[in-house]
Amino acid sequence: MKRYALLAAGPKDGKLTELFFSLKESGCLVGDSIISSFGSHFAAAMEVLGKDRKTFVRAVNRVKGLLTLKSKELAIAKSRTFGNVHIMLHGPNRPDTLYMVSKLLDGSKAAVTCIESKSDSGGMLFAVTIEAYCPSRSARKKLEGRIHSLARRLGIKSSMTSWTQTRSLIFHCSHRLHLKPLQPKSIVLLLCLS
Repeated sequence: MKRYALLAAGPKDGKLTELFFSLKESGCLVGDSIISSFGSHFAAAMEVLGKDRKTFVRAVNRVKGLLTLKSKELAIAKSRTFGNVHIMLHGPNRPDTLYMVSKLLDGSKAAVTCIESKSDSGGMLFAVTIEAYCPSRSARKKLEGRIHSLARRLGIKSSMTSWTQTRSLIFHCSHRLHLKPLQPKSIVLLLCLS
């Protein structure tokens, strides 16, 4: 099986279901994916495993009215590194928040393994959840201090949790909130905003 990255957007009225069905019928398997809803439309970033590019492209093109922004073959996946820290930030939606957080992470020893942000319908409140891997205890403590310092400067709230077991962010969040493991990360963010 070869790996492909798919970025797509389209109307919500059944197109996402059609896409999943078409991929299934073509023998493709959907891996990691992030799907967001914008009113009557959706946007999706997906990892898709398929037999070859021709089969993958045909499966996507079979869905009429779907805008395919990009589809690219990926290198064979190496063993995945899961994060050992979970960071959550929430508060007023400022235009520089994501830039500042991204800059902070780039300057640290942490390797980001997952990041998702969400704002409320009015765009006033914002939350971001991040899974990252820190190679040592000292790196984690230093990152925690920098995250809390940045949050104070931006006037937002922050929390950072470490764990030693290798497990994904979605399972960590669902465990903390006593949710079923298969509920999406987005629910965690919506709960933070409520």
